[in-house]
Amino acid sequence: MPVYLFTYHGYGTWLPDRQPGFVHYRQGLQARSKDMAGAYRQQQTSSKAVFDGAAQQVIVRTVREAALHLEATLHAVSADTTHVHLLISWKHGRGWRAMRTSVKSALTRALNAQIATRAWFSKGASRKRIRDRSHFDYLMHRYLPRHKGKRWFRPSVQ
Repeated sequence: MPVYLFTYHGYGTWLPDRQPGFVHYRQGLQARSKDMAGAYRQQQTSSKAVFDGAAQQVIVRTVREAALHLEATLHAVSADTTHVHLLISWKHGRGWRAMRTSVKSALTRALNAQIATRAWFSKGASRKRIRDRSHFDYLMHRYLPRHKGKRWFRPSVQ
């Protein structure tokens, strides 16, 4: 059963001059570049997307609903002002790209309908395959709870 951490960055929030670097939609984490940041800003077609409390509530609710429609198990979602993390698994044969894209599309539709129509996310999204229980536990109990925004965790079944 695949388990992934998907991360969606707000449009214009993780530019190349950011410390310690930025995420390129095809090449992953890249070193900081002030020159490249200027070029990115000139190409922006919308202002920076900030996920305030209302947007974060829409995000958490939408990801929970999308997981049901995708026949996936959502373990956690954490929304911050600049990005969204979700820890998700599924048993069917659908690939990670299709799952990641479906969730992003659902988020964009919901935010456009309930907050405002605009560019909400940067191109692509990052993904990390979770290969063992210790990594999963670290994300559930340390990494995701450290985020300050709205979040939801699947109740543990004992």
